Amino acid sequence: PEIVERFLDTKAGNGAKNRSDYSNAISWFAEIAGTKPFCQIEKIDVVNFMDALQDMPSNASKRLKTGSILKAVELNLTREPKLPTLSHDTVVKYLTRLNGYLEWAESRLMMEANPATGVKPPKPKGAKKHVSEYRDPYTTDELKKVFSAPLFTGCQSAGLIHKAGGHSMRDHHYFWVPLIALFTGARLNEIGQMEAAEIIDFNGMPHFDIAETGNIEDGEEKRLKTDNAKRRIPVHDELIKIGFLDYVDTQQKAGQTRLFPEWSPGSDGYYSSTFSKFWNGKGRFLDRIGIKRRKLDFHSFRKSFQDAMDASGIPEQTQTKLIGHASDDVRTRYRTRFLQKEESEQFLTFRYSELDLSALYK
Repeated sequence: PEIVERFLDTKAGNGAKNRSDYSNAISWFAEIAGTKPFCQIEKIDVVNFMDALQDMPSNASKRLKTGSILKAVELNLTREPKLPTLSHDTVVKYLTRLNGYLEWAESRLMMEANPATGVKPPKPKGAKKHVSEYRDPYTTDELKKVFSAPLFTGCQSAGLIHKAGGHSMRDHHYFWVPLIALFTGARLNEIGQMEAAEIIDFNGMPHFDIAETGNIEDGEEKRLKTDNAKRRIPVHDELIKIGFLDYVDTQQKAGQTRLFPEWSPGSDGYYSSTFSKFWNGKGRFLDRIGIKRRKLDFHSFRKSFQDAMDASGIPEQTQTKLIGHASDDVRTRYRTRFLQKEESEQFLTFRYSELDLSALYK
């Protein structure tokens, strides 16, 4: 229907997978609730949709060759053994997509209130926490082990980064991405879509300009996790000493749009997918250097950054701007998300206690 396409067009910048999730949620909901005007949709319709999602087998389009939620549930009921159903998180995802659609309709006065508000499935007993809830920060010893690896100090070649040698990886994203995460707390996808022109002068010093718009080539769309993720972070003096601004200058003079042009996104459109495999995968970087804690992955740099800000005495309001979170203080929530000059200057006091990176200085 035209109204659905109008809504989906508002999500065009969020990637094909995200658009597909919205489209599936809307079409499946129509199967459950029937085709009716927005003003006739009731909370019971949303609850019935949630119940159907909980009964829906996972990967039904591949396993059962159907895109219909009702048909998939019906076919699974007659199977022995039955296929596993959608996970709790996946049910929540599709409810969230439907909620976004109905919220959009409400904002355009197509309905008085969004009936999806407050509808969510109970967590199953013994449910695991979301991965972001149990990630640990790196210890100082782990950070020392990471940044003393041949990838950073000199390896045999780009294909043999785990063996010490005289080859420098300073022109490769494998070298810079962990260092940027260490001193910005930026998410992997935010780093992957950075442009060379987004290292800007702000408050009298170089900053990362983490933005949602830019000049990415080949029709590629940029995306940020939340609106608060738009922010500017000073380029730490440790990064400068290691040679980051020289790297940026090289990319700009070469006419590169993206800061890391050799880094390709995964099939899902996210840069984080490919780098996570390199960093966290079995037999990959962390594994090879002997760091094997279950609660560690690349996102742990973000936790480390937050802990180091606390230890460095960075004020909470400044931390909120740097990390890209919404402020809990209503008085400050709608003020500028960018740092004031004194906040940028204060960030220069940020340090990791007992972590010496001088061996990497250029």
